[in-house]
Amino acid sequence: MSSQGEISKMLLPTEAERYWLIQIESTIQKHADRWQDKSEAYWLARVMQEVGEFASALAGDHDDPAEWEAVQIISILTNWLKRRAKQSKRGRPAL
Repeated sequence: MSSQGEISKMLLPTEAERYWLIQIESTIQKHADRWQDKSEAYWLARVMQEVGEFASALAGDHDDPAEWEAVQIISILTNWLKRRAKQSKRGRPAL
């Protein structure tokens, strides 16, 4: 069985993990109001664009690191989910 210290190490992120978690939160907040008037197809196109850049980064064929592309994907999808939740509360279907 794991000791308390080992469990803490598993639960507490490393410095590198904390860095990327901060980047995710910052990017989500920075773009919280972006594309709110755009269609579902537009949001999908933006996600797919970032997924393509993520794949290119993994293949070594993109200027930004794969981690940054993942941050952008996570941020876009998080803001999309928040948008859909707001629309649902207003009784409006998603665009």
